[in-house]
Amino acid sequence: MEKILYHYTSTFHLPKIIKVGFLKLTESNLRMDKELYKPVVWLTTAYEPNPKGLGLTGSIVDKTEIRIHVKKKNSFQYWKSYSRKNKIDKKWAEILETGRKSNTWWVSTEIIALDDVQLIENKYTGEIYYSATN
Repeated sequence: MEKILYHYTSTFHLPKIIKVGFLKLTESNLRMDKELYKPVVWLTTAYEPNPKGLGLTGSIVDKTEIRIHVKKKNSFQYWKSYSRKNKIDKKWAEILETGRKSNTWWVSTEIIALDDVQLIENKYTGEIYYSATN
């Protein structure tokens, strides 16, 4: 069975993702003093997301409403390995990870095309917005 990771977003952001055909790179949070330093696509092993655990709180939109199933690729990196390899400040890493589910975090340093997506679903309604099998 193919390994799946998940990317979560809101219904507000979903139309743009479908229009452009990929998950875009966003803030990596490797540095607190630089924006978009080594941007990534955030992924998780968490099928049922905890907004605080994934660092998705503080927005006016529900960033866990849409679950995107992504085929795991060899190029994806486990967050803790990636962040340490990229010399994240230890205190900043502690602030970022404490009280969250960082053991579920993965990143891609490249955009993720819809070709690598298995399914896009609304986790509340069950509505399917995209399926690789259709």
